[in-house]
Formats: sequence, C-alpha cells, structure tokens
Amino acid sequence: MHPLFPKIWFVLLCLCVSFVVAAQDRLLVGAYDPAHVNGVVMIAENGTNAPTAFGLRVLVYRPEAKLEIAPPLERVRLLGPVATDGTYARVHWDSPFEQRPLTLQWTRVGPRLIVGQISTRVAVNIALETYRPFAQASGALNFRAADEETLFGEQLTKSRTPLRFTRFVLRTDRKAGGAASYVDAAKQHALMVQAGQAHNEAGDTTHPYGALTFALKEKESVGFVMVIGDDYDALEKEADEALRQPVAQTLLAAETRFDNARMRADGWLDDGLAALSRAVQWNRFYWPERQSDFAGSLRLSGATAELPQAIGTDAFFRILAAAWIDPAHAQDTLKALLAEQAPDGRIAPQRLSFTDYTVRSFNGRTLAPLGALTAWKVYQATRDLQFLANVYPRLKRWHEWWLNDRGDGKAWRDGNGDGLIEWGYDAELEVGELSARRMSAVAQGRFALAQTGTAESPQWPPLVEEPKTEVAALNPQELPPAGHAPLANGMRFNLKAHTLEITPVGLNALYALDAEMLLQIARELGMAADAQRWEAHYLRLKQLIDEKLWSEADQLYLNRHWGGTFVRRFTPESFYALTAGVAAPERARLMLAPLRDPNRFGGQLGLPSLARNDAAFNPAERWRGAIVAEANYLTYLGFKHYSFYAEAAALAQQSAALARESWQQSNKVYDTYAAIPGIIAPVPTPREADASSSYGALFWLVGLEELLSFDPWSGWTMGNESVTAQASLQRLPFGDAAYSIHLAPERLTIKRGEISEIEIEPAARLLNYRSNERTISFFVESSRPLTLRIPSAENRPVSISVDNKLLGDALVGPAARVNLSAGIHRIVIVK
Repeated sequence: MHPLFPKIWFVLLCLCVSFVVAAQDRLLVGAYDPAHVNGVVMIAENGTNAPTAFGLRVLVYRPEAKLEIAPPLERVRLLGPVATDGTYARVHWDSPFEQRPLTLQWTRVGPRLIVGQISTRVAVNIALETYRPFAQASGALNFRAADEETLFGEQLTKSRTPLRFTRFVLRTDRKAGGAASYVDAAKQHALMVQAGQAHNEAGDTTHPYGALTFALKEKESVGFVMVIGDDYDALEKEADEALRQPVAQTLLAAETRFDNARMRADGWLDDGLAALSRAVQWNRFYWPERQSDFAGSLRLSGATAELPQAIGTDAFFRILAAAWIDPAHAQDTLKALLAEQAPDGRIAPQRLSFTDYTVRSFNGRTLAPLGALTAWKVYQATRDLQFLANVYPRLKRWHEWWLNDRGDGKAWRDGNGDGLIEWGYDAELEVGELSARRMSAVAQGRFALAQTGTAESPQWPPLVEEPKTEVAALNPQELPPAGHAPLANGMRFNLKAHTLEITPVGLNALYALDAEMLLQIARELGMAADAQRWEAHYLRLKQLIDEKLWSEADQLYLNRHWGGTFVRRFTPESFYALTAGVAAPERARLMLAPLRDPNRFGGQLGLPSLARNDAAFNPAERWRGAIVAEANYLTYLGFKHYSFYAEAAALAQQSAALARESWQQSNKVYDTYAAIPGIIAPVPTPREADASSSYGALFWLVGLEELLSFDPWSGWTMGNESVTAQASLQRLPFGDAAYSIHLAPERLTIKRGEISEIEIEPAARLLNYRSNERTISFFVESSRPLTLRIPSAENRPVSISVDNKLLGDALVGPAARVNLSAGIHRIVIVK
C-alpha cells in the first residue's frame, strides 16, 4: 500500500463532512455579549438547534439620579485575569457617580454552574438583571421572580425534540430590596431610579427580563449562583449547595487555582502571556448562527455597544494570537471567517451586527491573502489534520480567485495581464450595476485602496480620474485601457480591469507566501498533485516579483506603476519579500542595509511604517511613520525565513519593550506606537483609546516567538543564540503536555511538564522540535560549539543519535552529556 493512501482517505472523509459542524451539548461561559463587559453569559448548544443563551448584567444606579446598563470603556479600569474555560474571570469598572470601582468576578464550578460576586467601594444601588443575549438568534426567554433571592428562567421552544439546558436559576446570598420580572426594560429601569427598587409587573404574559435590586453600602457585596439544566428542583438544590460555602471563599480558591496553573512569562517578556491572554479573552464573542465563538477585534460598550464588529484582514492576526491561548478558539474563528466565502471564491470583508447578529459581506472587495499562513501556523500548534483538511478547499478557491477568469476573459485582479496582482474593487457586485455606472473611477479607486489597510500611506500616489466621454460615463466597459503612459505623481483606477494601475510589492509577496503555505498544507494532507502545482505556481510568482518589482537603484522591492516607474516611497512592505522567500540570498543581504540605517528603518524602537528620511514621515501617524504591529510581525517572519537571527532577536525585544511599557502603565495593549526615540507612546485609534485591542497582542507575539514559534518552515522552533537577555515561558499547554522554556545568552532549557528534557549551553536554535514521554527529536542550529545535556528520567537509559549516528551504548546516570560542533545537527533522544 502506498504510504500516503491512509492520509488521502482521511482527507477525503473530512471533505465529505460539513465545513462547520455544530458542537453537541456544549456549554460556554464568558463575557460573550460584546455590549456587556459588566456581565456573564451561559450558552448551551443543542446540536443543530438554535443555542440557548441566558445573560446576566449588572446595572448601576442611584435613586432620583440615573441608571447605567453598561459602562463606557473609558471607565473600565481593568480587564482582569480570565480563564479560557470560564473557571475564573474578574473585571473592574468605575461607578458613573464617583471614580471608585465596582468589581465583578465569577468562577465556573462544574459543568453548568457559576458562582459570582459583585462588590463595590462606593455606596450605590445595583440590579442583577437577567435577559436574552443574541435576541434574534436564540429562542424567547421567560423569567419569573420567585422571591427576593431567586429568579427562574426558561427558553420557550416550539420544537417537538426535547432540548437540554433550557431552564435557569439565579440565586443570591442575601435578600434583595426588590424582585421583578417584566416586559419593558426601559420602563422598569426608570422605575428603579424613581422608586429605588424593582417591582413586578402584573399579568400572565411572558417576561423577557428579570431583576433583583440591592442598595449596597461602601465595601459591600452580593454573591450569586447561576445554573442551567433541565429540572428546576435539581437546579435549586445545586444552587443551595453551592451557596453553603461563602461565595468569597469559593472565588478566592478559584483565583488561586487559576493563578497557580496559568501560563506565565518573565524576564524581558514581563508577563506578556497574561497581556496576550486578556487581549484575546476579553474580545471573545459568540456567533449564534455558526454556533461558534470567535476572536473579535475590540470590545465595545456603553454608547458604542451596538456598533457592528468589522471583520477584516486583521482577523488573521487575531487568530494567530488566539492560537497561543486557546488553539480550538483560533480554529473556530478561522472556520467561521472562511464559511462566509463568496460564490466566486474570494473572502470578503464582513460586518457582524450585534443588534440582530446578521452578517454583511462586501463582495466587491477581498481581504489580504493571509489565510493559508494563518491556517498552517494554527495547525503547527494543534497537529489537527481534520482542521487542515476542512479549511484547505476554501483557502485553495480563494487563492485561485485572484487570477481566475471573471467571465469576460479578464482575471479578477491581474488588470494588466503580467501575472502579478493588484488591489481592486468590483462595484457592480456590491452596489449593483446601475450604481456602479454612476460611480467615478476615483471613488472606486478609494474602495480598492481601503482594502490595503494602509490607504493613508504615501506609498500610494494620489488617485487620478480617468478621461471621460458621454458614452464612457454611462458604460465603463467601453472605456479604452488605461496605463498607457508613465505616471510620476498619481495612479489611476482602471474601470475596465477593476484594479488600481499599480503593482504592489506587499500584496504580491503575501500572495506568493500564500502559495507557499498552500504547498505545505497540500504536502501535509498527502495531495501530491496539488503540491506539485502549488510549487510551480509559487516559483513562478517569485520569479515575476524578482523580475518586475526589484529596484536595482534602491536595492529594494518596490511598488511599480503599470507604466514601469517605481514608487520610491520606502515602507516595511518591501521586506515582505523576505517573508515570502522571494529574494535570492545576495539580494536579501542587500536589503539589510536600510533596516540597519537609523535614517531609514534602523533604531531602538522597532520598524517605522515609513522611512524616517521621507518628507512625509510623521512618527505619530499610523502609516506615515509610527510603528505598526502587523508590519513588525510580518517583517519578523521574514528575518526568520532567511536566518537573520540577530535582526529577529533585536526586533522581538524592541516589540516586547513597546508592549511592556503600556502594559505596566495601564494594563492595556495597542497595535501602534509613535516612532520617537526615547519615548514609548501608544497611538490609539478612536475606538482603541480605552480598550485592550486583541490586534495589539501582535507586539507581544513577536517577543514570545523568540522562545517558541510555530514556524511556517521549521515547525516548533525554540530559542535564538542572538538573544541578549533572559526570558522564560512557563506551562504552555500544547499537544498532550505543558512546556516551559528558559532562554538566556548562556543557556536554553526546555521542560515537559515538571521534567527537564534538555539543556543546551550556550543558547542555540532548535527546529522541528517534537517530544513525548520517551522520545525527543529536533535539529539544533548554532554558529558556535555547544554542550547538550539530557537529564535522565527515573534512571532510565538514554540513547542519543546525532546526525543519524548512535553515540555508543545507552547511557545511565544523572544526565547524558554531548558536545556538538557549530552548524546544524539532527538529534534523536530515546529514554
């Protein structure tokens, strides 16, 4: 039998399964309602049926003053620790009346019960209000106030199939001043302010809201239990049992367990893992239609809570960050994003409305081709072949879309037919043919530019309007082809080709990288014919970029007008050619000169988004000179691709320093920092000014990947001999074990669980690292001689193979010791 036969059949089986399979009887707990950081949601999935979701939010008010349903983010003092499975979470926000905090914390106790507490440092009234999150997606809820300590809830369903987890009990550890169930929340909120407490509404109708109200003095608290299931008597019994132990004691024990078991970082990484975890976890939302949680970009609250969640290219970077914290969550997010694939194959920007949980796809546009890189790196973390088989067909169709015939003999995004791609916009697919005919070339060009994410960068010359005739104004298909003359100061949007008349190096490098990652995926899935096609396609793209976008005068890859002139504005996108492996080694080394030049990209802070000697350079503007997370990260991958380890280590430590400063000052992360020597200053966008953006976690990710990386080319990689200071990662739960890594200039140490696996002196780089209880294998790369130590495991013999040669008989003792020469060696260790 051919060795690939079992793998191919496994892939075919995966492809016969629906792309998104609903979980069976899964219960999620967390702050899944993006409008309410001051709340917690319990979501029960029942196979293919709509999920059951019960929400609890903390209302804050004062009689004869006002009531606040959700705090604006500028008053969220701290998004605290949060576990991936809801076993512990804590958030602090300031009262709307005084600048003193309230604290909500909860812990998941068992599979279906939450114990929580709301405490305050200021005298205030609160209401624990139950409600229906995801109103348009989950069934109707009915709440009843049983007494001053208890609310009952139930999902109403017309299904003949019995559903599980449709009943709910909320019980508190003290009596409320008022208890109510009601239909009109706004009316009841006004009554609370007027009368000080909730009052029941008369009648036998269903009540989608319930509340218990409390008048708290300074430093008082209310403990509560939330439990869902099928039988009210059993739920009440379980709630009473949970409240027999003081709530504060339960929460303290949960916090201690979480803190003792959580992933940690130290040294020059500070506690970057905590920062990364909070940025991911507090921006974790739920997509009811997909029965999937997903990595959102930014938590909105207060007046902005109803704004839709934009899902753009940055979603791929959020997934890469999420893979460190919860790989299954990262997989769910990518599958949900790809599930919205347009009929022609593109993955378009999307907008998820939190008002009615509908999705709008902007099908005249597309995201940057980063899907295959994201999928491959997530796979490296999980080794989940079924996930890879599920996403591969959609990634393949998307990549092919760029150069596919759109139906008139023209490629979707190769406007001049030279084999490279451009940014474009298909107005008729988004606004209809009639509106598209009335839309100017400049207007369409702006939509095309918006997809770059860098539209304000000087690398894009000003748009120039096409010459028009009366006929052309009515029918853009009859316009003559543009790009017939060199353009020095502007570019055009070609109404016939639907693309900008400029070939961008960044986009084409990412497209080539996408092809290389699809090659890796096809090989892993055992699809030999696909792999052969991808390899030829990748090599062809590299050749075209090398021939058409290399500026010998500038020693860089640059954007190029269709007329042949280069756009001589230097940005980090030139270095994406390293990430894609485009440059020959000698050209790659030439590209280091501007990276080291302090007048261009060199310096102590990171990589500015525009060369410092550009006349338009502004260190505090996002794409005119500030340091931007995605440019830093993609360039860092390029350094690793070419073994520029010293440059990679420097950029990693600079990136971590930027993130560390704002984290220590405000417990926030940002995705942009001012490129001002000696000053570390965030450059927040309006929505990011008071929130932890999950996108900003990329700055931490660059640093973390110096110690452990799911490398696209070398699998699990650990360490770097160019590191200049010590840092550690502890208890990373990947695969079937938790790993701890300590990296310092003089040593690299790796533990699996509590057992030390290997020690290397001095530090080196390990590639394709794999281990289980008995076997460890990897490649070690270093420019200097090394000493490898392998501690014994319970005095078992240790056999060591170096470069496929067994080093004598098995060794027994406290540790095996091997001296290695400089270079690359393959190591296999059997205990």
